[in-house]
Amino acid sequence: MTNFARIMDSALSGEPKAQCQLGAMYFHGDRLPQDYGAAEKYFRLSAEQGYREAQYSLAHMCCLGHAGPADLEEAEKWFRMAAGKGEARSQFRLGEFYYRGQGGLAADKVAASRWFRLAAVQGLPQAQFTLAKMYDFGDGLRKNRSEAFRLYLAAAENGLPEAQLCLGTMYDRGEGGAARDKAKAAFWYEKAALAGLSEAQFLIATFYDEGLGVERNPSVALRWYRDAAGNGHPHALHALALFHDEGINVAQDKVEAFRLYKMAAGQGLAESQLNLGVMLDLGDGVAQDKQEAIRWYRMAAQSGQVKAQFNLGLIFDLGDGVGEDQVEAAKWYGMAAARGHVLSMFHLATMYETGEGGLRDLGLAAKWYERAAEKGYPRAQVNIASMYYFGHGVEKNLSMSVKWFKVAALSGHMDAQYNLAVMYDGGIGLKEDVSEALRWYTLAAGQGDVEAQFSLSVIHFLGHGVPADREEALKWLRRAAERGEPRAQFNLGLLFQSGEGLPQDPVEAARWFRLAAEQGQDMAQLNLGLMCVMGVGLPRDLGEAAFWLTKSAEAGLMEAQFQLARLLDGRSHGAGLLSPHDLAEGDDPPGLLDDQEAHTWYLAAADQGHFEAAFFAALDFETGHGARKSLARAARYYLKGAQGGHKVAQFNLARMYENGRGLRRDPEEAARWYRLAAKQGYMSFD
Repeated sequence: MTNFARIMDSALSGEPKAQCQLGAMYFHGDRLPQDYGAAEKYFRLSAEQGYREAQYSLAHMCCLGHAGPADLEEAEKWFRMAAGKGEARSQFRLGEFYYRGQGGLAADKVAASRWFRLAAVQGLPQAQFTLAKMYDFGDGLRKNRSEAFRLYLAAAENGLPEAQLCLGTMYDRGEGGAARDKAKAAFWYEKAALAGLSEAQFLIATFYDEGLGVERNPSVALRWYRDAAGNGHPHALHALALFHDEGINVAQDKVEAFRLYKMAAGQGLAESQLNLGVMLDLGDGVAQDKQEAIRWYRMAAQSGQVKAQFNLGLIFDLGDGVGEDQVEAAKWYGMAAARGHVLSMFHLATMYETGEGGLRDLGLAAKWYERAAEKGYPRAQVNIASMYYFGHGVEKNLSMSVKWFKVAALSGHMDAQYNLAVMYDGGIGLKEDVSEALRWYTLAAGQGDVEAQFSLSVIHFLGHGVPADREEALKWLRRAAERGEPRAQFNLGLLFQSGEGLPQDPVEAARWFRLAAEQGQDMAQLNLGLMCVMGVGLPRDLGEAAFWLTKSAEAGLMEAQFQLARLLDGRSHGAGLLSPHDLAEGDDPPGLLDDQEAHTWYLAAADQGHFEAAFFAALDFETGHGARKSLARAARYYLKGAQGGHKVAQFNLARMYENGRGLRRDPEEAARWYRLAAKQGYMSFD
């Protein structure tokens, strides 16, 4: 008789073990057609005779509802019978019923733990693992990481992949009394990975990728990443996407990277949502789509991804692909800033400082600049230093200003180095120290700061705190001039004009004056205008001369106002630079001469204290040349010129006192001014 026949015969004879075996054969379709009804019948016959394996199988069928509606209370009855006879699986399932409050039982984690423990002692790995988790997380039991470790180890050694993963994590982190041991962590991760757990596959991939506990092996890492990604693990999908995105261990493939990012992003992984946004934002390997980029950025940002929050802030700040919206920008910058994102802090501070979107608040600007400064961002350090310097948004505090300029300067920030040099140079907020000033000027100048280069040139020219060194001064002056610093260009022009320290070269002088003049340097505009008048260093051009003198005069330069007035003054008695004969030669633009305009500029220069301009303004008032005749005003401006030492003004003022013209007759005052003019050789009196 075959074994099957013996089982059938015994089962029909009422032998419980054979009935259980026959039930199992019907359940699995083993040598008999699968028939859940028949399986349930034989399991029940066996169970009712007290056979515990049949009781477990019958309870299991009641849970699944294979032979009728699921009936958890019926299942609980049979699990309890089998558990009472020491059937480990039934003890475990009864524990689950207590844990979850199923089968008519009230939830009771303590009772659950008792049944789990009974099954665990018998070596059931699922029970060992579940009890371990209860100890690990203090779930229904007092937290005990050491006991959790012991039970994880038992379940792992019994081949349970979930326990192997948890055990690997404990070795990885050095938890539960286990010393940190990357090699043991890798061993258990790999066992769980071979069983198909995607989390373990991802973790062992990272170990091979970075050489943690195993010899670094990118190809093995890639295989595990692919296995985990194939099981839908979002972090593995993201890692593979990064590899394809950057061409790491695989050929660069932006399209594949985008596909993998999208799969991970669809599972809610914020890092992948961010990277999708970046690719769409920049059109990196995919068609640029700002609106779609914003959609993915929003998802990532709402999950707390600070870079996505920052990128959204930038987009709304600049109006890149959307309408500019400073309030929306500030909202996203604020979220990222609150999570410690330095650039967001800086941009938010800038918005509060400049008042973009109506958000001006210098106090908040200072607060965010200082927070970014404390996190080591040099630009923020410079800005908060400036706010302390001027007392903007904070109480003025030069010591704090020095502190932050120094921190930024030590990190190599050029502007901070220059500002610190200025403070040492002038003893502002600290003790004056020329050698320290020179050190910081030199560092800033070496990085290309033109103001520092110009300051160095002045220091070395004058020998301020160091021996005068014309060669060093010229070196820095040239560098600053060549980089467009207008004061340096003007001074270099002066040196070429005078031949002091450089070969005299009017053409080169005019070139540097022009470069400085075009940047609004008023002294350069004056000198260039005068060279155009005289035709020195460049062709004589009175129209261009008037243009540059006007620029300088309008900037308020007294000498330029006077020289412009002389150029425009058409009087024939030689008050102007040019005689009528000169102007007849055809080198003057039409309408150059303008006596009224000349008078206006004489007055402007005179009112700033130019005594020669005062003389010509007075002469205009006395003669009615370019101005309404007024002896009183003539006397007032002659007085300005006379007090400045102009001998003809002194003589003319004396004459007006003598004759009582424009002021009260005063022979004594007349004599005093005649005497002063005579002392200068204009007229001699005994």
